Amino acid sequence: MTAYAASSVTAFAPGNVPCNGHLKGEDDERFIIDCPVCEPLLAGDPFWATSLEEAPLTGPEMREAERKKAQGSAAMAEFSQAFMANFMSQQAAAFAAQQAEAAKAAESEKAKAEVEANAAKEDAEAAARAAAPKPAPKSAPRSKARGASA
Repeated sequence: MTAYAASSVTAFAPGNVPCNGHLKGEDDERFIIDCPVCEPLLAGDPFWATSLEEAPLTGPEMREAERKKAQGSAAMAEFSQAFMANFMSQQAAAFAAQQAEAAKAAESEKAKAEVEANAAKEDAEAAARAAAPKPAPKSAPRSKARGASA
C-alpha cells in the first residue's frame, strides 16, 4: 500500500522501527511513501491517505479547489443556458416549418376541393341539359285552304 501526504508534509521519521525516515523531494508535488514498514504507522493519520484523491488539502489548496468548483459550476450553468436557448430555437424553427407545411397542404387540399366542386357542378349542369325535354320541332305553317269544299 502506498501512502500520500498533504502537500504541507515534507518528512516522516517513524521512530522505533527499522527505517531511517523519508523526505519529500524538492520537485515533488506530493509526498508519497511506498514503505511496508512505515505505511501501517500512517493509517488513520489525518495528514495521510491511501490514494492521491483522498490526500488532505491545505488551506490554500482548499480555497483553490472551491474557486475551481465555482468556476466549473458557472461554466456549466452558462453552457446549459446556451444549450437550451439553441435547442428551443431549433424546436421553434422546426415547429414553424411544420406549420408552414401543414398550411401549404391545407391550401392544396382546398384548391383540389374547389376544382372537384367546379367539375361536379359542370357535370350536373351538363346532365340537367341532357335530361331536359327538348322542344318539338316547329312545323311549317298550315295553309287555310285545305281542300276547300263548297
